[in-house]
Amino acid sequence: MKVLELVIGSSRRVFLAAVAVALSIAVGAGLSVGLIAGLGSGIVALLVLVLFKFVAEISSQIAGTERTTQQSLKRVCDQLAVIDVETDELRKRLTATAQRLGERATSLEGDVADAISALESTRAAISANTGILSEHTTLIAGNIVALEEVGVRLTSAADSFEFQNQRIDSLQKSFEATASKAHSNSRDVDSLLGLTSQQLGRRVSEEDMASLTTEWTDKLSLPVTERNVRYMERKLVTVEANLIGRIATTTSDAVLRAMIARAIPKRSHRVLEIGVLFAVNAAFLWEIAGAPEGRLHQTLIDPFEGYYGDDALDPLSGLPVRRSIAVENLRRVGVPEANYEIVVGYSGDPAVIDAAAKVDYGLILIDGDHSYEGVVADYRNYIPMLAPGGFMLFDDYGADTWPGVARAVDEIVDSGEVELVGVFGRTAIVRNSGLERPAG
Repeated sequence: MKVLELVIGSSRRVFLAAVAVALSIAVGAGLSVGLIAGLGSGIVALLVLVLFKFVAEISSQIAGTERTTQQSLKRVCDQLAVIDVETDELRKRLTATAQRLGERATSLEGDVADAISALESTRAAISANTGILSEHTTLIAGNIVALEEVGVRLTSAADSFEFQNQRIDSLQKSFEATASKAHSNSRDVDSLLGLTSQQLGRRVSEEDMASLTTEWTDKLSLPVTERNVRYMERKLVTVEANLIGRIATTTSDAVLRAMIARAIPKRSHRVLEIGVLFAVNAAFLWEIAGAPEGRLHQTLIDPFEGYYGDDALDPLSGLPVRRSIAVENLRRVGVPEANYEIVVGYSGDPAVIDAAAKVDYGLILIDGDHSYEGVVADYRNYIPMLAPGGFMLFDDYGADTWPGVARAVDEIVDSGEVELVGVFGRTAIVRNSGLERPAG
């Protein structure tokens, strides 16, 4: 508002000066009053156009600054969350180290007790047989040296443990101070910018809304209204904002996945997801299809650090992809540990396939290797686990960057093994219309 007032004040002064100069020139030239009035109107119109253009540029710059501030804030919050997770892991490791040191100290105390017992025995032997006094004296000296070494090791271990505790306390205090400052800044920015789901780019388009509430409600036999879709849209925005990282799909595709999770048969209310990233999608599915009744179970397959590497970062969020972050995100939305299983490894590994093959699934999401060979392999390996009436989803169908996905899915559908339910956005959906799982 202050900027606008300054612009208007400056424009008013420029306008008056221009009018005065124009009138002076007109009078000096002997122009008529009518001509002077016409000249003044033209100047006013020109200045008004300049003023409006200047105000529009200022408004655009303010809007850009708001978006940049919002994105920076999200990145800061995510980085702080990663620090929190890593600090928690460090505390767990140090606690385990302390436990091992305690066990070692107990063992050393037993050694000391044994040494003291041996010393007493030696003294008794000396009293009973003075002829071997020199030999026992040497043995006593050795035991004393051993006791001194044990004492030194105990002192060193105690000092190391105390140092680690002090380091943990220092890290915790630093994190708490940073988190408090970030939380305060977040409240200030939210109040200034009035953040909404539309500003975050998480809106279901009107075209997708019409498809979800008509075509897909019929295909899934699931009554869903526009109000239901808007609720899921807002829930996704909230979940993603409160978790570490991002969801690797559009809002419309995520809403359809949640609708399908609600539509799968109750007898097989289990989900298998290949390609988890930060587990934000799994957390969202739990909020929509799991939390109301607590019966949804999810098996999550991802190599995590094995694919990205310890030092590699997700190219879009700039965050490390780790199993510990996936676990933290699931904890934040309240998913019980009994309701999910994380299988670390590639989807084609025999051990991973065996771990997932314990049960049937009502929904299988394939979002792993996007090559033609990778999609076909995932389909062949996991289609036997899809329950009758269950759904299998293929991510990035039709994407120009992954032509192998569409080629593989088209061949799978043409084989007649599964029924094509439809294509929505970048997701292809097929159904097991009655294929029984092979015995064994």
